[in-house]
Amino acid sequence: MVQHIKTRVESLNWDSIQRELDEQGFAKLPVILTKEECEFFKGLYCEEEPYRTTINMTRYRFGNGEYKYFSYPLPEILQSLRESFYVELAKTANRWLGYLKKTEQFPDHLQDFLNTCEKYDQTRPTPLLLKYETGGFNCLHQDLSLFSRILPPL
Repeated sequence: MVQHIKTRVESLNWDSIQRELDEQGFAKLPVILTKEECEFFKGLYCEEEPYRTTINMTRYRFGNGEYKYFSYPLPEILQSLRESFYVELAKTANRWLGYLKKTEQFPDHLQDFLNTCEKYDQTRPTPLLLKYETGGFNCLHQDLSLFSRILPPL
C-alpha cells in the first residue's frame, strides 16, 4: 500500500501543480487517498498512542475544533505521503527562494531536511490530524513557531 501512495504522488501532474503554486500560491489536487485509507486515519483519531499532543483550538483562539500531533514512528501511510510530497515541494520552495535572490536551498530528500532540523534540536514531528464538528473552523494564521530556526519548504 505504501508503494502505491508513492506512485500516486509521483504520477500527479507536477508541472501543472507547480504552475498553479507559482500563479496562485495554492494548488487543488485530485483525490490521493482511498476511502479505506481515509477510514484508517478516521479510526486512528480516537486512539491515544499515535499522538504526542492534543490541541483544543478554541482554548488558543486558533478556531473551533481540535487537532493532534503525531509522535514517531509515523503511520506508514503518512510517512510515505510526507516523503513523496517533500521532493516536489522542496523544488517549489527552492524556486521561490531563487525568485527572492536567496542562496539557501532545501535538500532534495526529506531525511536530509530532518537531519538539518535535528542539528537545531527540532526533532518533534509536525504531521497532525484535524477534527471539526458542525460549525468548526480554523482561523487564518501562520504556523511559525518562535522557537523554530529551520522552517519547512512550504
